[in-house]
Amino acid sequence: MQEAIEPISIEKTEIILNQMKRSICLIYGKSFGTGFFCKILYRNELIPVLITAINIIDDNFIEKNEIIKLSINGDMKIININPNSKIYSSGSLKYSLIIIRINEGEITDFLELDPHIFSENSERYYENEAIYILHYYQAQKPFFSFSKGINKINDYDIKHLCFTGPGSGGGPILSLSSNKVIGVHKAKIKKMVGDEYKIGTFLKYPLREIS
Repeated sequence: MQEAIEPISIEKTEIILNQMKRSICLIYGKSFGTGFFCKILYRNELIPVLITAINIIDDNFIEKNEIIKLSINGDMKIININPNSKIYSSGSLKYSLIIIRINEGEITDFLELDPHIFSENSERYYENEAIYILHYYQAQKPFFSFSKGINKINDYDIKHLCFTGPGSGGGPILSLSSNKVIGVHKAKIKKMVGDEYKIGTFLKYPLREIS
């Protein structure tokens, strides 16, 4: 279990954004939202992928489209796709994400996965860990949202308190101590008046299914 980290300076958030803003993208799919690029182990091969939320790109979108339009820090980019590009997708009742294989050379900047997510007790390891989300809030420029601690990792869900809104879905959740990805933001939940939290998918479980 990690100790919570104090709020970080504007200068540090700018450093992180400058280092990582070409590793995330604004996606124009079924709706607009955030995605990110990383490399995952798939059938004993390390491959480049785009990961985002299932409400932004889903199976039906891929079947009907040959391209995905992206904006990477203001630069428009076209990614070619076909039904074989999809490696994994899960509906809204579970992980709510989709993983799409991209061609080598199409993207040059990637986020790293935190290796601790695959350990046996990783759910407890990240409780109270300071985290942040990189996302395109309201389809504007890359945005940084920080939270001093995770409320809880429950099975495949991460409860968190980072600021999010329209366009944040699909954004990577990163550990502040490692600056590496542990999950994907998917929704805001309001249980009662004054009781609001956000949830994301802990990547340990979907990545285990496809590795």
